[in-house]
Amino acid sequence: EYAIRTAAHGRNGLWAYQNMVWKRPLQMIGWAILSLSGLIIVLSYVVHKSKRTRSNGGGLRGFMLRMREDIAYGWSCVVVAALACVTQLRGQDRGGVADLSERRPGWQRKAAEQGG
Repeated sequence: EYAIRTAAHGRNGLWAYQNMVWKRPLQMIGWAILSLSGLIIVLSYVVHKSKRTRSNGGGLRGFMLRMREDIAYGWSCVVVAALACVTQLRGQDRGGVADLSERRPGWQRKAAEQGG
């Protein structure tokens, strides 16, 4: 019916039929690939960080503590990067380059002072 209606409007009925036939299988394959890749990412994270999980108490508790630490660290990196961009843009507005050393976390400041 869909192909006949499409052909009646002057479009390619065969193409409409093929689209109708293959639409659902391609959607399912796409979702399967997306789910499988997400599962692989999660499993690689779990395997890669298993030593830290054991050091945090192991099991689900260790996993959740590790996730909380990683999310907090990631968020702090985003905040530091955003502050660095804002500071650099403000420095460019004044015609110079702003000094970013005060915005760095302690371990980065020490590394910069030591030359590394």
